[in-house]
Amino acid sequence: MLKNKLNGLKNGLMEWNKVEYGGLEDRVKKLMEDNSELVDVKGEVFPLSTNEYKLSLVQSSRSKWFKEGDVNSKFFS
Repeated sequence: MLKNKLNGLKNGLMEWNKVEYGGLEDRVKKLMEDNSELVDVKGEVFPLSTNEYKLSLVQSSRSKWFKEGDVNSKFFS
């Protein structure tokens, strides 16, 4: 009986996880792209401050890593 209850709990938790956190990678990717576009638009209208420029470089680097990932090569060792 306990096994059946635990299996039911497991199924409920798996469904909750899909609803709450499903597509998280897609949401992060979209937010990164939106933020990048905002910085680009602002940079076209007004000159970017040093901090904003550094932030745009960091975000583009993170975006690139998010898309390509770490290939676990010797370069990173």
